[in-house]
Amino acid sequence: MKLLAHVFLWFGIFLACTPGLSADKIKKPGSPALQEPLSRVALIIGNANYRDSSKLKNPLNDARDMCTALKQLNFDVICKLDITTKRDFKNAIYEFTEKIDSRTIALFYFAGHGIEADRINYLLPTQAALKTKSDIDDEAVPVNYIVSELNARRAMLNIVLLDACRDNPLPAPIRGYTQTVGFAHQDVLPDNGVVLLSTKPGKVALDGLGDNSVFTRNILRSISLPKLSINDFVLKTMAGTSKEARAMGLEQQPELRQTFNEKLCLAGCDDERGGTASREAQETQLKLKQQELEQLQATISAAKAEQREVEAQKSDMLRKQGEIEKIKAGLVSSQAEQAALEQQKLVLQRQKMEIDAQKEELLRKQTDIEKIRRSLADSQSEQQNLEFQKHALRQKQQEIDAQRNSLAQNQKEVEQIKSSLAGSREEQATLENQRKDLLKKQKEVEGLKQDIASASNKLQEMQDAKKRLLERQDELDRLHKLLAAQELEIKAKEAKIQSELNNPKNKRTNDPVIIPSF
Repeated sequence: MKLLAHVFLWFGIFLACTPGLSADKIKKPGSPALQEPLSRVALIIGNANYRDSSKLKNPLNDARDMCTALKQLNFDVICKLDITTKRDFKNAIYEFTEKIDSRTIALFYFAGHGIEADRINYLLPTQAALKTKSDIDDEAVPVNYIVSELNARRAMLNIVLLDACRDNPLPAPIRGYTQTVGFAHQDVLPDNGVVLLSTKPGKVALDGLGDNSVFTRNILRSISLPKLSINDFVLKTMAGTSKEARAMGLEQQPELRQTFNEKLCLAGCDDERGGTASREAQETQLKLKQQELEQLQATISAAKAEQREVEAQKSDMLRKQGEIEKIKAGLVSSQAEQAALEQQKLVLQRQKMEIDAQKEELLRKQTDIEKIRRSLADSQSEQQNLEFQKHALRQKQQEIDAQRNSLAQNQKEVEQIKSSLAGSREEQATLENQRKDLLKKQKEVEGLKQDIASASNKLQEMQDAKKRLLERQDELDRLHKLLAAQELEIKAKEAKIQSELNNPKNKRTNDPVIIPSF
């Protein structure tokens, strides 16, 4: 690339010394001679198809026609149409200013929407998103920035032509910003500069009835005229614009701000002696430059081959950059998907923990059921003991009944003996003994009655225990059924969770978790 730059530098020297192709200079009386410019560079921008603002009819035509006219004047022209963002705008400015040095004529032209905020003029890219006042500085390009970049390169002449403020660029209000009409005064100027705005501050520029705006049409009429200095070119453009606007019954007066006062012609101009050099000297110099040009042709061919190789490498780099961007986008998507899967995994793990807690609860319930079973077994054993005691009490009841019958029979015999042996002492002693035996048997009967009452109470207790045992048996059967159902449900959920953990790309289910209650 350095070789290519060197070649074009010499080629520019050749063009600068060729009659009719260079911007001639005229020495003013009493002033030092102005150096011959070695290069001419122009950045032409036309923005028409705005996304959030009103579209414009002529900026693309204006930009194309300016590019054609400046190429005919041997400018190295950078043409940009519908620049979308501030970043792209600044990239174009960088490409433009990178070609400028102290022997360069630099020309910047913009056709499109512009606004003013806090007395600073801004140029709008086509996709500028202006919601709040702070967005203006974030999305739009300040004219002061362009001036600053030009000053950093110290060009011989800086020409800034701004055909903006054609109508209201802001159909929707901007929060914190009061709508104004047109540009403000452009107070920040480039060194060795001429700044020409399409209309006065606070005024609207005309888009025109034909293919060009009124302002740009008059620029095109004047810029290619020979023997027309920069000052005369500017004045002719201003006068033609005002005259054409008045012919339409309207008013448009361009505003000029400049710091350059030398006499320099873009299409060539004569000095006070009738020319910058004689025809013979020019022809001799042309022959010398022709020889130098022939010597440089081989170098130019090599430089072009190198440029083609660089362009191929650049194309390959852009293709690879596109692939990298696709990979980055895929990685971002994969990271988002991985985050979602991790979130689903956490949810599934929480559900598994809840199910494990339910399993522990079921195990605790199973332990309680086993205790109930053992208690029921003990109750059954106790019931068997009670049945045995009941049987024994029944046998005792039968014995008591037999003794009662025997006692009644004995009492009858005693009564018979009393009646037959009333007068006999011996018989009376016998009766006394029998009476004692009878009293003794009555005591035994009373004891048996008490045993019978105790046995009746125990029998009642056995019946109550049996009833409670039956109730516990029913409760145990119900718990068995519930436990079996919950075990089946837990196994199904464990199988489902295991399947989701093994296949994390499945969507998270919204099945509710059933917590058993006892």
